[in-house]
Amino acid sequence: MVTVGLKILKNKLSEYVRLAAAGETIVVTDRGRAVAEIIPPQPKTTKESFIERGVREGWIRPATRGKGWPPRAKQVLHGHRSGRNAWYPANCSNTKSGTACMLTA
Repeated sequence: MVTVGLKILKNKLSEYVRLAAAGETIVVTDRGRAVAEIIPPQPKTTKESFIERGVREGWIRPATRGKGWPPRAKQVLHGHRSGRNAWYPANCSNTKSGTACMLTA
C-alpha cells in the first residue's frame, strides 16, 4: 500500500494510476489525513437474480414442462373447424369490451 499527498498525486497522477492498474492500493492524504483510496479495478461479476439464487440454494425449483408441451396447432386453433375465426384460440369469444378467453386446464 502506497501513501501519497494530494499535491504530489496531482503532479504524478499517471504514475500512481499505473501502480493501481498493476494491483497496488494508493492511499491519498491531505495534510497527513487519509481522504481517499485508489484501488485496482475489480473483476466484473454479474449479479445473480433472486430466482437464480433461489434455484442455486434449492428453495426454488425450476418449472418443468409436461409431456404434451408444446401444444399442437390443432389444440390451439380448435375454433377453426367449429366456425370461429381461425386466429382465436379455443374458448374465446368477442364481447363489447374486446376478446375474452377462458382458460381451461
